[in-house]
Amino acid sequence: MSEQRDLEQFASTASSGERQPEEQESEPSDPEDHGTARYPSLPTDWEIKRLDEVATVQGGSTPSTDEEEYWGGEIPWATPTDLTELRGNTISDTEDLITEAGLESTSTHILPPYSVLLTSRAGIGKCAVNTVPMATNQGFQSLIPGEELNTWYLYYVISEMAPYLESIGSGSTFSEISKREVQRVQIPVPSMEEQIRIATTLKNTDNIREVTKQLVEHGNRIKVGLRQRFFTAGINGEELVETDSRYGKLPKSWSIKQLDDVTEVVGGSTPSTDEDEYWGGDIPWVTPTEVTELVENEISKTERNLTESGLESTSTHVLPVNSVLMTSRATIGECAVNTVPMATNQGFKSFIPGETLNTWYLYYCIEHIASYIESIGAGSTFSEVSKRVVKNIEIPVPSLDEQEEIAQTLKSVDDAVLRNKRYLSQMNTLKSGLMREIFHGRTRIRNGQIEPLNEVRING
Repeated sequence: MSEQRDLEQFASTASSGERQPEEQESEPSDPEDHGTARYPSLPTDWEIKRLDEVATVQGGSTPSTDEEEYWGGEIPWATPTDLTELRGNTISDTEDLITEAGLESTSTHILPPYSVLLTSRAGIGKCAVNTVPMATNQGFQSLIPGEELNTWYLYYVISEMAPYLESIGSGSTFSEISKREVQRVQIPVPSMEEQIRIATTLKNTDNIREVTKQLVEHGNRIKVGLRQRFFTAGINGEELVETDSRYGKLPKSWSIKQLDDVTEVVGGSTPSTDEDEYWGGDIPWVTPTEVTELVENEISKTERNLTESGLESTSTHVLPVNSVLMTSRATIGECAVNTVPMATNQGFKSFIPGETLNTWYLYYCIEHIASYIESIGAGSTFSEVSKRVVKNIEIPVPSLDEQEEIAQTLKSVDDAVLRNKRYLSQMNTLKSGLMREIFHGRTRIRNGQIEPLNEVRING
């Protein structure tokens, strides 16, 4: 028996940044051996049971698509795509509906509300809880909990073991897990009251994550709306006049400038990867992937660094702090502001703002016209915008004071979005660690530590 912690002790170590223990045991290839190998140190009052002992495993089917009478009825009929595109962890609507005749024509069955839909092919292990009666296609092996099992506990325990389910899938065309294999999978089963406490804890975490996602999306919508308004009407309520440009009407005092007039446009390059002396130095060297995968809007570290000799061997230059790095091939128009001097590879056309241009105004302006910049890309292998084309791109330029006001307003919204993104990332990490700890019996949710959710108790 390994040492067990309660929820408060787990929360304390998680908030302190203490690394949670990783799984050491190897995954067995046979589901029958799964229980003892995956869960070697469960509490003595827990049991390990096969899924077919505590739930009914139900497959699905597809009515003939040639029979119109089978389709367009009132019975929701789920496909794996409905789950992969799902927002949240419950499903009540599906893209397709079938009729009673369609249902009777196949081997599929209606799943009662609060079953656990489990995808069993291609993307194995995705789950959702249906809140209305529902049928599925053959891409599922869904679970109808028996009396010993709470629906939401089952949902979370299956979600935690999704990588294992994926690992036992087989097939030449696509990976799939059979009904027999799902039935043989073993899961830990504590008492019903502890299942409810566990499910409540994890559902509370999910609820916080969902609210945070909504805050991120709401913030992004606000930013897009403000950006559209600012770059068409300004921020001071000034009279709008027609311009001889793609921007149409703009504030009277604004001017239209080519990027080459107000910035220095800088390309990048890659030193020979065969020369060790060119790599491992102190000069950050960024690739487009590092910008497209960036959560923040600033960049200070890169996967690889150049040496001085590596820099000198190419046509790339070191960009000063507060330049705007813009990807210019494949993915065009993604931006970041560098907080340290930095070089780039050839997948960038970066901007060093002149005296009449605020860095963050330029960043948001490029973000605003990114789709236009992408539309003027060319290339047979991949789309790319050349340095000559980028230099000739026109942007609206207000006074520096107005630029700074626009930039500060947009950046304050961006900063709020980024705070929520960081919090969401922390919650995702917390949930993963908590699920691993709970379902391996290392952290217990004691009676009185958490108030059970009615949704879990009643609809479970």
